[in-house]
Amino acid sequence: MVSKVGEGGGGGEEMVRGGGRIRIGDRDPDEKSKNNEDDPTLFNLYPIFSHFNTLDPSSMNNTFSAAGPHYASPSNSHWSSPISCDRSHANYDLCSINGPTVLDPTVSTFYVVGPTTSTLIVEKVRPYPQKNSSQTMDRIKEITLTSGPPSPQCMIQHNARALVFSVGGYTWNFFHTFIDGFIPLFITVNSMFADQDLVLVITNSEDWWVRKYADLFHSFSKHPIIILENDTSTHCFPSATVGLISHGFMTIDPKQLPNSKTILQFHAILEQTYCHDRLSLKTQSRPRLILVTRTGGVGRVIMNQDDMKRVAEEEGFDVIEFEPKHETPLREACELVSSSHAMVGVHGAALTYGLFLRPGSVLMQVVGLGQDNVAELCFGSCYRDMKLEYMEYKIGVDESTLVDRYGKDDVIVKDSKALQVEWYDAIMEVYLRQQNVKLDMVRFREYLKKAYEKAKILMHNEAGTTFSVFLDPQSQEHAHSDSAGPIICNRSHRSYDICSINGPTILDPKVSTFYAIGHTSSTTQVEKVKPYPRKWDIFRMSQITEVTLASGPPRAPCMVQHNAPALLFSAGGYSGDFFTDFSDEFIPLFITINSIYSSEDLVLVISNAHDWWTRRYADLLQTFSKYPIINLDNDTTTHCFPSVTIGLISLDLMSADPKPRPNSKTISHFHALLDKTYAHNHPSNPTSLKSRPQLVLAGRNSAIGRVIINRAKVKKVAEEEGFDVIEFEPKYATPLREAYALVSSSHVMVGVHGAALTHFLFLQPGSVFMQVVPIGTEQLAEVCFGNLARDMGLKYMEYKIGVEESSLVDEYGKDAMVLRDAEAFLKKKGGWSSGTVETYLKKQNVRLNLTRFRGYLKKAFVKAKAFMDKEG
Repeated sequence: MVSKVGEGGGGGEEMVRGGGRIRIGDRDPDEKSKNNEDDPTLFNLYPIFSHFNTLDPSSMNNTFSAAGPHYASPSNSHWSSPISCDRSHANYDLCSINGPTVLDPTVSTFYVVGPTTSTLIVEKVRPYPQKNSSQTMDRIKEITLTSGPPSPQCMIQHNARALVFSVGGYTWNFFHTFIDGFIPLFITVNSMFADQDLVLVITNSEDWWVRKYADLFHSFSKHPIIILENDTSTHCFPSATVGLISHGFMTIDPKQLPNSKTILQFHAILEQTYCHDRLSLKTQSRPRLILVTRTGGVGRVIMNQDDMKRVAEEEGFDVIEFEPKHETPLREACELVSSSHAMVGVHGAALTYGLFLRPGSVLMQVVGLGQDNVAELCFGSCYRDMKLEYMEYKIGVDESTLVDRYGKDDVIVKDSKALQVEWYDAIMEVYLRQQNVKLDMVRFREYLKKAYEKAKILMHNEAGTTFSVFLDPQSQEHAHSDSAGPIICNRSHRSYDICSINGPTILDPKVSTFYAIGHTSSTTQVEKVKPYPRKWDIFRMSQITEVTLASGPPRAPCMVQHNAPALLFSAGGYSGDFFTDFSDEFIPLFITINSIYSSEDLVLVISNAHDWWTRRYADLLQTFSKYPIINLDNDTTTHCFPSVTIGLISLDLMSADPKPRPNSKTISHFHALLDKTYAHNHPSNPTSLKSRPQLVLAGRNSAIGRVIINRAKVKKVAEEEGFDVIEFEPKYATPLREAYALVSSSHVMVGVHGAALTHFLFLQPGSVFMQVVPIGTEQLAEVCFGNLARDMGLKYMEYKIGVEESSLVDEYGKDAMVLRDAEAFLKKKGGWSSGTVETYLKKQNVRLNLTRFRGYLKKAFVKAKAFMDKEG
């Protein structure tokens, strides 16, 4: 039986149990020990848990949000005072100055600017979302909002509103950085500042912390952060809000947000911030499992970790051990975790890195004795909401080291749930610090088998869809089918959904909705679709505008009448990269039009399209439709169409040898479309006007890697072999018509692997395309360009460089694994992560062996001459 913690003569705590006492020495709860960095649930959670009678996760989050979404927004009309405060919530206060204000950081005070009132208004708030913990809040700086005396003179004028919050408390701990910092910041911004500019003002901050999370802060505000303790200048703002809104532990409740954002949108911000260099192509043949490790001194260590790793490998995983430290770069961590398929670890703050996992990945939390409720509260609920395949492995009594200390029959071991009624420091010391685990490998193997099955499903769903740029005529299918209802959806495909209204419809772009006209059924039909061909990529799809199709009456009358049907698709996702502009946009658009519309007229409606994107591809878009493009995001006018299709057809499987049939289309037909778009002002057979074969030597900027160091000598050798050489380094501003004119009039294109080689689509069939393949990029080279080049009828060649031709030899030496066995090195490093991308794609340049390369140029010359002779 456990009694309440006593207070011994030395000021320490004792937990009384059956046969003895557990002595807990004096401890400063403010102490930031190195070991405590990885503990989300030791002293930092005690003050919160003590607020509740039981550790019931559902009741805890309900307590956090019981009052509902009370937002202290300046726009709320019932606040007539220049200063308003909402103090109705259990864990946070929120105050605002609803008009011009001056901040004097030397006294942590915001002054109202403007006419004074007869009554002095003064409010004080500690802007940290743990109001119920006096122990925590005592360390948070108090901010004053006052209507008088007159404000000091303004020194720095800001045009954006201020949002003020503290990063004191426990935000030095990775778990609390998110539950007390960035998740409440995300909620507050989307509750009160959605689509608005703002300036972040932070208090109780340490310089190292701001540096560590600078990139993430910039995702919320483009302005420099104001650190209250480091500033002495007065600042003027149009208004200010002090405090952050919290929905509870690791919780984003879309019902409490005006824009219904979820944890998936928060994950999207993390991936945009830290994982934008992660390759979307997955080259792993086995699922990758991240084994989160802990070292001695902090508790919850897996004592037989080596056995656990071995069993996981036997079950089919590639296992990467991951023990994050304070200094672990978040970019590297995100790119490692987000490119993995499973994560396993004992309950602890490091499992917060699960926020970097892709939806659909597996997260298995090993739950020690006495940790059931905190495991669910801290991670379980959140990761289910994030669409992870969440699993719990609850250890048995014999798997806990507490057995060795207390014996099987002690209440601490045999009835740990009884001790979770109230979490005292002493109890937390036992279950979180004293306890390690030794897993039953026979039992744990069964959990790994299930995790492997789930991870393989994720791999299968992603397989072959990253570069869906191959046209297989036999796979083209009509997306429509006969139906009595006006709305039809086909959701049977792995990479895309496609929906249609097969009759008159009105588009209201303000609400992204198509309404069927003339439908008289008593049942309202509603379908929703995200028109981007990466349905399997839950993260990317979270960024795509959802379009609604409804049979109910339209909200507004028709303002613009169209006689042609509409085709709507999104230009979000990875659009903007030259390679994915074709793989995710224009080739699926070509397939869809030839599958559904054939020779019909149509109007293109595009969502998530930047103005620069539509300007860059205006000529190509006009090849598909003669009508002006409707930009869904910029339009407020209702439009009427005879019918509409929403979504693009993308083919999952690579087809190296299409078998043309009557009316079927191949990549050659797509090339002809490019020729029609960009070549109509050029001679119809420009290659025949040259006396020597023309070779385009694609260059790369020296700052991005994979540069041909001896390019001048390569050019000279090519000229000696009979080529006219044109150096070509495409920029984003390079007009596509000029690029097409150069490439299509050439006989050979040579370049190092990279997105710029997508310009090979402009070559004429029969031309020579030679890809220089740096060490470590063999699979990428084949998947991205090799197969498609062959299908297009090009004479495809690969020049795979040798060890001595890589600049990496200067750094690592020719016998290093990174050069000698790149495949093994990638496997050892967990595949493509920021580190391996940096090594093989950014740091690596090439210095071609001119003697060897001359032999390839001779072969290319023979092929090019044959092409010239054939062209006449």
